Amino acid sequence: MEYAQELGDPTLIAYSFQRRSSIATEARHAGHGAGLASAALRYAAQLSPRVHPIVLRQLANSKAGLGEENETDRVIDQALAAASRGEDADPSAGYCSVAYIEMEAANCNVILERPGQAVEIYRESLSHWPAVQERDRGLCLARLATANALLEDVEGSYQTAAEALAIAQRTGSALILNELFRLQPRLARCQKLVEVSEFNRELDTMRSAAL
Repeated sequence: MEYAQELGDPTLIAYSFQRRSSIATEARHAGHGAGLASAALRYAAQLSPRVHPIVLRQLANSKAGLGEENETDRVIDQALAAASRGEDADPSAGYCSVAYIEMEAANCNVILERPGQAVEIYRESLSHWPAVQERDRGLCLARLATANALLEDVEGSYQTAAEALAIAQRTGSALILNELFRLQPRLARCQKLVEVSEFNRELDTMRSAAL
């Protein structure tokens, strides 16, 4: 953080604040996370149309962690609008497409215990995901599998999880695997189903290989 401030680079400073916000929010300190994300937004006018929504989606995640539904929705709308103005060639954050922000919006809905809305948004995101972003698409599928499990849609959860696992195997994505590891306990009650049993066995093998 000090290095970024010494350089006076607003993008590096904003990235640093939003990363610290993410860590705080994941550690269940959503209030502190929201404060850090808000600090990053002080540089909003100097950020590219793809970096700006990255900070906004992190603020939305923090607000969701605080249970602030209206504020979460408002910030996500801002992030979607900002992302729609960006270019894929942005060297700072070309990956931050509208589809990516939609995935983050769906994740906020899961945090807010609105899995039905989350499933709809995940599916919309997947319908126009950039082909070059296979890893992030796999993460979106893994998160959709969790939302389906929350709705007790076992078949839908397994099918999307299996597709996500295939992408994880091709790309070596730890993010996808971690999301699938968190899904496993939700499918435990369906362990007797052959498909679920095979999925869990394959995932356990990958977990052992990663240790």
